[in-house]
Amino acid sequence: MSHDIFISYSRKDPKKVIAIRDEIKETIGAESWIDIKGIESGEQFVNVIIDAIDKAKVVLFMISASSMQSEYTKKEIMYAKQATKKNHAASEYHLGLCYLKGRGVQKDELEAKVCFRKVLKQGYEEAKKYL
Repeated sequence: MSHDIFISYSRKDPKKVIAIRDEIKETIGAESWIDIKGIESGEQFVNVIIDAIDKAKVVLFMISASSMQSEYTKKEIMYAKQATKKNHAASEYHLGLCYLKGRGVQKDELEAKVCFRKVLKQGYEEAKKYL
């Protein structure tokens, strides 16, 4: 199944995430990928989750007390962060917003500016407003 958005969340919060996924579909028509059944092994993580992140245009991290403690969501965010190092300007821009606002990562205005400068060099003009 093709998807626009990969949603990273804690398996302890499925009802909220399914409701958000459905709202995204209704509102903007975007398809979202979420792990409904559960990925338990490291091999499955690589084969399924990494593939889903790679195919997504956006990675959405659902913040909750549970997701901030989950080793799997941490791995998903770290992988998505590594993907930004492959010159994906939109991903890098959104990572900058996360650093700027402290969403899913510790708030770090200096790191946010590093992200925004990097994407500005790639022609991502929207970053100018944060520099």
